[in-house]
Amino acid sequence: DDIFKGDYRKGLIPYIKDAVAKYFDYNTFEEALESTNVFDTIFVPNNFLLKEDCVVFIFNELEIARRPCGSVEAEIPYEKIKHLLR
Repeated sequence: DDIFKGDYRKGLIPYIKDAVAKYFDYNTFEEALESTNVFDTIFVPNNFLLKEDCVVFIFNELEIARRPCGSVEAEIPYEKIKHLLR
């Protein structure tokens, strides 16, 4: 809550979906769902890293993916979510 403002969790979901799709090499989250690689429920994890130009949300293995693939990292550039940052 020191980094984000307002109802940031709800606001981050579309960006996390896009980043997860990209992580799995899909153009859209819907394509990733159709492939059955990811679960349809996406949430904002408490685990994240702050990099120079982006925030990286980290999902533990099997939290959002149907198959073991290690942790999943959803990178979102600050520029895209600046309206949610303090």
